[in-house]
Amino acid sequence: MMPMHERLTRRLDEVLAERDALRAELATVNKLYKESCDASYDYAAMRAENEALRQDAERYRWLRARKDLRMSWYASGGVFDPVGTMGNMDSLIDAAIDAAKGKTL
Repeated sequence: MMPMHERLTRRLDEVLAERDALRAELATVNKLYKESCDASYDYAAMRAENEALRQDAERYRWLRARKDLRMSWYASGGVFDPVGTMGNMDSLIDAAIDAAKGKTL
């Protein structure tokens, strides 16, 4: 049988090795956490951009829903359709916007 002081010394060595392993693991976790904080998103800026995009979408939906503006645009020659597909006007407006965006990009 091993003397008590040798058993305690061996156990102490095991505990110290486990402590060192846990410290190394903790250092890795802390490093990853710090890197994620350094690369964190600016949530306030993202919220502001989201709100601006939401307002743009609301303006677009409002404009597209206005029957009087549609008729004015249609009558001014924006679209000529002798069959009268005014029910398809949403897709025509979308196509006109997409075409105009393609020219300016």
